[in-house]
Amino acid sequence: MKFRFLPVTALASLLLLGACSGNTGKPGAGDSAAGTAPGENQFILETLLAYPDEAALRKQFGDAAVKHDTIWGPEGMFYMGTLLYPGTPDEVEISWEDTVHNAKMMSAQTVWHTDYNGNWKKAGQWKSETGVKLGSTLKELEKINEGAFKFYGFGWDYSGIVSGWQNGKLEPKRVMVSLGPSNLSDNSPAYMSLMGDGEFTSNLPDAQTMNPVVVELSVGRKD
Repeated sequence: MKFRFLPVTALASLLLLGACSGNTGKPGAGDSAAGTAPGENQFILETLLAYPDEAALRKQFGDAAVKHDTIWGPEGMFYMGTLLYPGTPDEVEISWEDTVHNAKMMSAQTVWHTDYNGNWKKAGQWKSETGVKLGSTLKELEKINEGAFKFYGFGWDYSGIVSGWQNGKLEPKRVMVSLGPSNLSDNSPAYMSLMGDGEFTSNLPDAQTMNPVVVELSVGRKD
């Protein structure tokens, strides 16, 4: 079971637009991916953007670690992409601008999944070169960004997506995240006050109290 706050198609679309203009409650815990993996402390998502096509990924990581597959979005939407380390905590969903030749990587995304009991599994090891990773808290994002940011409310298709870094340090970076509760049973007044399709600012008292975590992390190319 996947616990998705923001559809991958939405992340990929927003990244392309910019280019043209586990253990429950343990954020950040991870284990090694199967197959030929990057060295220790080298699970940096941005490094994947240097690979020109799926064939280059296969050459580097091996056929067993690369799978051409359907990537699902909201309401039955889907597109064909590439999965790196499929079925492991370190799975990365890769979208291509050229979907015929599986070339010119548009984005690379890692997602924190849940089990069938609705508990968080272990999060993978991938992180952004900025330091953002699955399980990073709202307060940690504020420190990295050196300022507050805006995000969409919870409980709809764009649930928890950071909508603007407010001219912070992350503003020029090609990093997009989706937030969610660290406790999937959260029904606190703070969480409920942040529901809906409006925008909220991270320095609001309820946002600080809830302190949601990164549950989806995506990076995209800059050209």
